[in-house]
Amino acid sequence: MTTFMLSKAANFGLNSTGGALGILAGVLIFSKITPQYKSAFFEAYTLVLPLMYGIGKIGCSFAGCCGGLPYNGIMRVHTQSGGAFPIQKLEALVFLLLFAGSLFFYVKNRFNPIKGAIVYSVVKIVLDFLRDTHVDKLITPNQILCAAVIVSLLFFRRFIIDCG
Repeated sequence: MTTFMLSKAANFGLNSTGGALGILAGVLIFSKITPQYKSAFFEAYTLVLPLMYGIGKIGCSFAGCCGGLPYNGIMRVHTQSGGAFPIQKLEALVFLLLFAGSLFFYVKNRFNPIKGAIVYSVVKIVLDFLRDTHVDKLITPNQILCAAVIVSLLFFRRFIIDCG
């Protein structure tokens, strides 16, 4: 639905930011069904977000559904229009490393899901600048959605889930 709305009803397809928003919506729904576990739901769902995104980006790199900026340096991806920055591979690596770091903090009992989700969103905003969508745009819809997630988490953190 995210792709459908962002394309003004011109396209329908998968979108990683929409998937992340769907997970957060799932947390809200499950926290209403079993409110005593709302913090556990939010922590668990947030912890695995970078793992799911990283694995998804591995799939995207094989599908070739989107690409990086025009680039002819080391590790470039060959496309019909020339060389491109390997953004899918970089995103997969970065988000799998973020998952490892989050897991480390979780094991040490220092993982904060609000801060984690904000870090994931900021990293996504920064990495998005290396996508081919920035050839003619300064800010993309994905970056706007990630910024909206950050603002929502900051604004609603006390109302949604008390995570410390």
